[in-house]
Amino acid sequence: MDHSTSDNDLHQVPRFKTGTIQEIFRQTWTNQRKTSLKLMVEKPPKINEISLKLSAEYLRLFTIELIHKSTQVAQQQEQHQDKDGDGDGDGDGDGDGDGDGGDGEDDKLRAGLKGLIQLDHLHHAAPGVLLDF
Repeated sequence: MDHSTSDNDLHQVPRFKTGTIQEIFRQTWTNQRKTSLKLMVEKPPKINEISLKLSAEYLRLFTIELIHKSTQVAQQQEQHQDKDGDGDGDGDGDGDGDGDGGDGEDDKLRAGLKGLIQLDHLHHAAPGVLLDF
């Protein structure tokens, strides 16, 4: 996404660059053409400016929704971990998941990551967002 730091851009919503979206489409179409004899003969598809802007906006909305849902998943997991105590499921109370009962580096890492979206949160949220879109 395009993030600018000028004063005028601070209040604008981040957007995908249409050139980036166009390049993604172009590479996808090129890769498809390499695997199909029929597509090799035909002219490569083109995308007009309106379709390109609409695709960029669609991806922006999809990304916002995925981040929003992932944040909800992260909050739910944090609440669940707070209720369980250490949240690692090994029952030793140290939070590191190894079952030895000692304080580990994982405790420090988890404390630092509290409130952040992690890859696991994105994996949990993605199927629902894909179905919504």
